[in-house]
Formats: sequence, structure tokens, C-alpha cells
Amino acid sequence: MEQRVQDAVRRHIRTRRYVLSVVWTYPGVREARNRVEAAETELGLKLYTRLQPFQDRAVLRLPITAIGIIIALTKR
Repeated sequence: MEQRVQDAVRRHIRTRRYVLSVVWTYPGVREARNRVEAAETELGLKLYTRLQPFQDRAVLRLPITAIGIIIALTKR
């Protein structure tokens, strides 16, 4: 029974990956993804500028990444 479950999970994962790869190729989805990526980049640059003073004062010189931003915001 365990092998049947593992095989079913593998088939499900394979099918899901295929479906997602097809969906990502739709023009509307591609356009939305591009807009989201552009907004993330813009927001990231704004956050980087605002959080740089915290980065400069940090004892450990962590790079500004998602985890670095979270740490900086929780130390306020």
C-alpha cells in the first residue's frame, strides 16, 4: 500500500508541474507575472533605501534580503 501512495503522489506532482508550466505560458498570466515582478523590484529598491541606515548600524553585516528586511523591521 505504501508504494501505491508514493506512486500516486509522484503522479500528482508530475501532473501539477505540467499544468503550472502550461498556465505560466498564457499571455495574461505572463503579463501579470511581469507586473508583479516589476512591483516587487520597485518596492525592494524603496525598502533597501529606507532600511540601509539600519544595515549600516548592524553589528553583523547581513545583506539586504528578504530575511534581512524582516530582521530589520522586527528590531524597531
